[in-house]
Amino acid sequence: MTAANPGEPAKTDAPATSPGNTPGNLPGRWVCAGIAKPLAGLAGLAGQVYGTVLGLWHPGDPPNRSDQTESTEPTGQEPDVGRKFAGVRTASARRDTDSEILLARQLSQQALHDLKTKLPNRQYFTTALERWLRQADPATGVTLYHLDIDGFSLINGSLGPMAGDDLLRHVARALSTVVAGEHTMVSRVGGDEFTILIDNSPTTPDVMTMIDRIHDALAEPIYIRRVGSSPSVCVGVVHRPPADMPPAEVFRAADLALRRAKARGRGQWALFDADQDEQDRQRLGLAAGMPGAWENGEVGVAYRPAVWLGDRRLAGVEATLCWRHPRQGVIGHDECVALAEETGLIMSLGSWLLRSACEQSMRGWGEGAAAVLPVAVALSHSQCTDPDLVSKVLRIVRECGLPPGRLRLGLPARAFDEHRDEAADTGRLLAAAGISVILRDFGSTVDDLACLEDFPVSAVRLAPALVARLARHLAAGTEIADESVVATAARDLVAIARLAGARVLVGEIETEDQADWWYRAGCELGTGPLFATAQGFRPTPP
Repeated sequence: MTAANPGEPAKTDAPATSPGNTPGNLPGRWVCAGIAKPLAGLAGLAGQVYGTVLGLWHPGDPPNRSDQTESTEPTGQEPDVGRKFAGVRTASARRDTDSEILLARQLSQQALHDLKTKLPNRQYFTTALERWLRQADPATGVTLYHLDIDGFSLINGSLGPMAGDDLLRHVARALSTVVAGEHTMVSRVGGDEFTILIDNSPTTPDVMTMIDRIHDALAEPIYIRRVGSSPSVCVGVVHRPPADMPPAEVFRAADLALRRAKARGRGQWALFDADQDEQDRQRLGLAAGMPGAWENGEVGVAYRPAVWLGDRRLAGVEATLCWRHPRQGVIGHDECVALAEETGLIMSLGSWLLRSACEQSMRGWGEGAAAVLPVAVALSHSQCTDPDLVSKVLRIVRECGLPPGRLRLGLPARAFDEHRDEAADTGRLLAAAGISVILRDFGSTVDDLACLEDFPVSAVRLAPALVARLARHLAAGTEIADESVVATAARDLVAIARLAGARVLVGEIETEDQADWWYRAGCELGTGPLFATAQGFRPTPP
């Protein structure tokens, strides 16, 4: 028997489970005293493991006395468990705070920077743009360059995504080097899109010089996965925008300028222009509103007769898109197709046009022979590259009950030039089904001539640019037109097409002089405003 503290009853060292001393019969302090020493040892070991694993406490570290509460434990007794952990908890709290600060910095870095290039990301760029616009020197302002890598998908597709990442890092380093001497921010704001924001000074190079430096920095070939590559970029530039211009509008203006640059080809650049910007915004607004206009019935189908130029008899009908816009007026077929291509609407809209034309053809175009005229439908570039085009066309023809021989499909020559194998297969399958193929925009490039030899083309439609050019010459006089280079080229194209066994159709004929000239040049078919009221043409209403 030993005395724990003066004034306390003596405690026995008998085990807690000895007869007559079950845990339920012993006072709580006796049980605690019996297990205090094992618990203290276990607690110390747990603290060492906890600290060692988390890096918060190490064996042998001196305790921080200032952070510990004063002990009231009598000498010779095991230390209190709470006191044992006090120093560990305090050190842990301090080191937890340091770790949290470090983690917060890392998360902030990741949230505001691109992981691949380590450049500021779009969020960081947007915040900086707002601040820089507000703080810029009014005499010099800021300049925003919006860049897009040409052919980036080719690198990703041929060499793999890791090669694409290497290219992104190379471009990031090159752009940073170009503007190293300026107060600037280079950012990656999209997949293959970068921005350069420059706070101009009196010594900052002008826009054209900066564009040249960018192209020169990227012109030197680099080797990615042992393949030499020399990337180019298209650039949209907004130079010294007003300080009160919203950052979102500045970036949007740069994006529209970039769109114009990309439309010109690779390695091009365009400067923001307020007038052009307004036109681009209106065009994008039309493209965005076209699906709703189609649903509301504003977009419909217009039918134009095609005639034999020799005697002006009806030869067929063209089905075209027509948008009767409440503010813009009537928007023609070519513009409707271009707008629908912008949003991808052309696939469903094109199928609807084809079905509507086939249904109208079954209802007829007038009395007598006009009732069974063939109908021609122009397909867009996107439709021609659709792998399911033939099956879609045949299904529509079958469901409408239209004989395939009464359908003419116009395929743009550009589709044959850019997708020769696919377009050739499409043309052959359509011809095998009894559907005639018309090569549209014929004469735009030299490759168009090869199409006559390689593909089953029943007719060609001359390029609108050629027709419009000759119309201007005819307006100045027939003799002047006959002696022009355009007239000579037009006659040669017609002769080549007829030599290949194809009929020649010319569109947008507005005057009798134009119709007569093209007939003498060898064209057999014509369409346009001049023949809008051709005798006997009267589409049967549904």
